[in-house]
Amino acid sequence: MLVQYPNRFQETLGIVQAIEKLHAQSFALEEVAVLFAQHRQVNSLVNLLEKKGIPYNVKQRVNILELPLIRNTRLLLEYIAAEYKQPYSGEHLLFQLLHADFLQFDPRDIATIAQYHAKSERENRPFWRNTIERIEELYPQFSYPLYKLPVIQQFANFINLLIADYRNLSVVMLFERVVNRSGLLKFILAHEEKAWHTQILSTFFNFIQEEAYRNPKLNLQDLLKTFKNMEDNRLRLEINKTIVAAQGVNLLTAHSAKGLEFEKVFYSTV
Repeated sequence: MLVQYPNRFQETLGIVQAIEKLHAQSFALEEVAVLFAQHRQVNSLVNLLEKKGIPYNVKQRVNILELPLIRNTRLLLEYIAAEYKQPYSGEHLLFQLLHADFLQFDPRDIATIAQYHAKSERENRPFWRNTIERIEELYPQFSYPLYKLPVIQQFANFINLLIADYRNLSVVMLFERVVNRSGLLKFILAHEEKAWHTQILSTFFNFIQEEAYRNPKLNLQDLLKTFKNMEDNRLRLEINKTIVAAQGVNLLTAHSAKGLEFEKVFYSTV
């Protein structure tokens, strides 16, 4: 049966509704396949299947530079590079950085520090970095309690350590220190998707190692420029993400489906 839709969204919705009907009829979803021309077409389909609670099997090509884990890690690296180059020049990054999940800050503590800064007159307003370093001393002046004071203190010590090490470590060793001492590795190992996040981090680290091998003089600022140039030129750092469900719909490119047989096949032509 050939069905034509006016746009990609309606086509995707129509396919998902047809699969949902089969699912309700207890049809064996492992005998259902959705074929698409390119990997990028599968994202909206996956989102709808997840919302409907329909299991699926898929192998996606994922650009890790767009993932929150890597974007937050890069933000941390950008802050370190900025603070080394010129102290307090990374202030505009710090508020965002404190919300990175692997740093384990309590959002209420960030709000309390922000409120303390807001009360200060503009010309006398302290830097966030100084406030965090003096957090135990300034704590009595805050209007609200702090819920994770040790986390704030550990972060202050960690940042000062990295800035001190910036000139004395290779970019590879500096990144290893970031992974081990920022809480990033601990966060990944405790995550429910540990294997996937480990794969992401390994791919990112391998790329840094390859860049350092090509350019032994590579420093952190050079590395960050490389990532920026990749994004500006739409270059991707890709890995495969495989999701497997025992009785799930098979999402495949037309090329990868060669030689396979299914009872029901949907083909996305958009």
